[in-house]
Amino acid sequence: MGPLTGVRSLFITGAGGLVGRALLDRLDPDRFNRVSLLTRSTLRLPKRIAENGRVHQIRGSLDRPERYAAALGSTTAVLHLAARTGRASPAEYTRDNVEGTRALLEAIESEGTAGFVNVSSIAVKFPEAAYYPYADSKRVAEGLVNALGRPWVTVRPTMVLGQESPIWKKFRQIAGGVVAVLPGSPETRIQPVHVDDLAEVLLDIASNGVFERRACDLGGADVITIGAFLCRVQRRLTGRGGIRIPVPVGFGLPLLRAFERVSSLPLPLTEGQLSTFLYDGVVDPNPLQERYADRLRGVEAILEALAPRG
Repeated sequence: MGPLTGVRSLFITGAGGLVGRALLDRLDPDRFNRVSLLTRSTLRLPKRIAENGRVHQIRGSLDRPERYAAALGSTTAVLHLAARTGRASPAEYTRDNVEGTRALLEAIESEGTAGFVNVSSIAVKFPEAAYYPYADSKRVAEGLVNALGRPWVTVRPTMVLGQESPIWKKFRQIAGGVVAVLPGSPETRIQPVHVDDLAEVLLDIASNGVFERRACDLGGADVITIGAFLCRVQRRLTGRGGIRIPVPVGFGLPLLRAFERVSSLPLPLTEGQLSTFLYDGVVDPNPLQERYADRLRGVEAILEALAPRG
């Protein structure tokens, strides 16, 4: 589907999150009549954004559409970044990722939109996604979006890397020593995407009306095994390859799930992080990936941004 011309305003959920902050860094508010940010608490915005009269923060949550419905409409593109991630109960994932999305979609059906960009996750394709509460909640939310009677696209990012992304911090922790213990198989394939590249693509999709009416994976330029990636991280952090010890942990996933349900004690890896080491997270070919291929960095360029040499 070619670009549409009806986008005049943006409505963004989750602007305070990892991807949301990267998106705001790239946002030019003067391109729009209005930019609305739905937020539970007031955000500290970049100065050029905070002082721009076209940008408005709306205090509220997705389940209170009366707070934000007036910011929607037929010339507004919606960027839905908000999601429950990290450690949470299945009920919390359902409340925020499923029911929150449902409430937003109902408001959109009522008020209209130029298009809807739903940010999901490559994890919905993992073999045991139905037993992984975060992935399952995003899968169910995708089903709700599929029924939307307005233009839409679902974007499934692969492993998202940035200085503040939890999975990058975990890689730094694993690779920082002489011996790196790698949970799962070193042959698991990943296709990491830099958070800045993802943010730029999402902003372009919403701004230019690239609504494919389908779910599309989005990843960086390179596919690499997780063992080879860890080796490159080790060399950048320590100047040497080090020793990597793979530990089979797939059998322990049910135990980890059970433990996370009943305990608040922190574990070295969450179920989501462990799943990243166990299951391939790579892109299936699709028009969106092809459209933005020249904007997506490969592994070396991503690592140079995150851990520059010298």
